[in-house]
Parts: sequence; C-alpha cells; structure tokens
Amino acid sequence: WTFTLGNDFRQLSDSDDYDAFYKEYVPGWAIRRDFFTSDKTVLSIGYEGDYRLTDTQYVPPKDGSNFNDRTDQSLVLAGSWRLCRFAILQPSYRFQYTHFTCTHRDDFLNSFGLTLYCPINDYLTLRTYVSYDNLNTDGYYADNYNKLDAGGGINLTVRF
Repeated sequence: WTFTLGNDFRQLSDSDDYDAFYKEYVPGWAIRRDFFTSDKTVLSIGYEGDYRLTDTQYVPPKDGSNFNDRTDQSLVLAGSWRLCRFAILQPSYRFQYTHFTCTHRDDFLNSFGLTLYCPINDYLTLRTYVSYDNLNTDGYYADNYNKLDAGGGINLTVRF
C-alpha cells in the first residue's frame, strides 16, 4: 500500500509582461495498492483526489475569479510487464470525474495508455507511448473531445 498527501501550486503568466492570469493551489491525496502477480508482472490499482482552489484574472465580474474551482476524483489501473531484460510494457487506464464547485459543470474523462520502456543501462531509458483520451462534459463553455497522442523520448536517471 502507498498513501500520499501533497500540495501543488501552479501559476500561468502572459508572455508580454509576465503578469499572472491564473493561479492554482492544489491539495491532493492518493492511495495505491500494488499486486505482484509474477516475477515479471505488476498490477497497480489506485485512487487519486484533489481540490483545486483557483484565482483567474480577466473574467467577467459576475463569474468571479474562482469559477475554475473544482475537485478531481480518479480511479487508476496500471500494469507493468517485463517482456525481456530490455523491454517493459506498461498499459494504463484512468477514469476521472471532475466537479466544478462554482459553476454547473461536470466532466468525465477516460484515458487509455500504452508505454514501452527500453532500458539501455542504469541511467538511460528509451521510451515510446500512445494514449487516447475521451472527455464528456456538460459545461457551457467547454466541449467534448477525443484526443490521440503518441511520442517517444529518452529518460535520464540521476541518483545521489
């Protein structure tokens, strides 16, 4: 079992004079359980939650600067399968429910992912992934969407 408590802060600024137009304080919590199903496979099941306290500039006064305040609740399923010494396959699924507390809006996000890690040595790993997201919302200013992403990269691990 893994239990997590934390807090994040995010600020977005414009590129002209670096005035902050969005700030977000995010206390969060999570619980995860890992199941080692064999010496080559692991299944993780978890819950993640947070509350986003926001301050947004440039909004109509009737909406208020906290109209983006919301809570996220997620169920996360992830697997890890060591195919061989140089290849690890990781499928994942996330269901996220978002409730906006200052407006009438609820979002439902389904995310599916598949990542292939190829360790070169203890410090370098090649990575490639593909993911698909489907969002359904009842928000007036937001739209439903489907999104497909793919890419790759190199991970560098530094231990000290």
